[in-house]
Amino acid sequence: MRLSVIIPVYNEKATIEKLVHAVHSVEMAKEIIVVDDGSNDGTRELLGALSIDGMKRCFHRENRGKGAAIRTGLQEVTGDIVIIQDGDLEYNPQEYHRLVEPIVEGKAAVVYGSRLLGLPPRKKVRYHFYYPFALGVKLLNLMTRLLYGQRVTDEATCYKVFRTDVIQNINLK
Repeated sequence: MRLSVIIPVYNEKATIEKLVHAVHSVEMAKEIIVVDDGSNDGTRELLGALSIDGMKRCFHRENRGKGAAIRTGLQEVTGDIVIIQDGDLEYNPQEYHRLVEPIVEGKAAVVYGSRLLGLPPRKKVRYHFYYPFALGVKLLNLMTRLLYGQRVTDEATCYKVFRTDVIQNINLK
């Protein structure tokens, strides 16, 4: 199975080169689709100068939002599985194998990463410093559970992985 990694970016000059190299170093068949959403900090120029095998670049003239960048990236996808990767290095691309495994094994059509599972207690995200954020995440998780009957521990996570046919059949707005 081939992975398509969509990386929506806006003003990520400080991290995008390191991130693209990290994604490229993951040992699996993949394509990298970077969508610059109207950056004005030099990200666009840096992306233009990067020479990475299997990387496609798309550029929005003006900032249209992450959703628009993802929709643009989806138009370029040729892989069997799609993963959304933020450009800020918050998430480690070396986790891709774990994230795609349930899809490859036919156990899931969609996988959400979680910033809360699998970490020792002292390393878990410390939401108590960001009470409104923590409350929002808990409410999103609860709504997802009530509306869709799915157990989600971190609905607000960036890491969302889909079978390509599933995400391309969602009317994203």
